Amino acid sequence: MVTFRTVGRHETSGPPSNDADHAYGQGWVATRTSAGYTLDWMTGDLNGSEGHAEITAAEFARLRTDPEAFTSIVLAHDR
Repeated sequence: MVTFRTVGRHETSGPPSNDADHAYGQGWVATRTSAGYTLDWMTGDLNGSEGHAEITAAEFARLRTDPEAFTSIVLAHDR
């Protein structure tokens, strides 16, 4: 899920900026919807699959302020 944006005269492949309903990181996005919070990520498998987890409001807020928390949150949901 790499998004290319033009910055000046160069393209960059970094994650987009967070907004009220989305928190972005390298290869993942956390989303707030009317039904709750979700986290979707690229697994890195050879077949190009994606992971998905329902997360809490606290985990969503944590990802917005600390993108490095991604791994611990995914591991907590990978049971």
